[in-house]
Amino acid sequence: MLKQGYSKTAIADAVGVHKSNIGREVKRNCDTRSKKYTSDLAERKRMQLQKIRVRHKKYTVALKTRTEALLREDYSVFYTFLCS
Repeated sequence: MLKQGYSKTAIADAVGVHKSNIGREVKRNCDTRSKKYTSDLAERKRMQLQKIRVRHKKYTVALKTRTEALLREDYSVFYTFLCS
């Protein structure tokens, strides 16, 4: 829509978000050399960040039991974290 000449405010109204969200999206995902926004580049950046993002594990009963058993066997807390 930017290529078609729409303002960030008009795009925000059409999508249903605040205009600052559009501004941040464009700033975050524009090409560093050409300073132009493309949805393809934004999608590639999103995929790269998704690969390196840390996923938090849920502390289930099974995980708690395993951690307690490893700690009783004198393993370090760091090791139990790596084995989980």
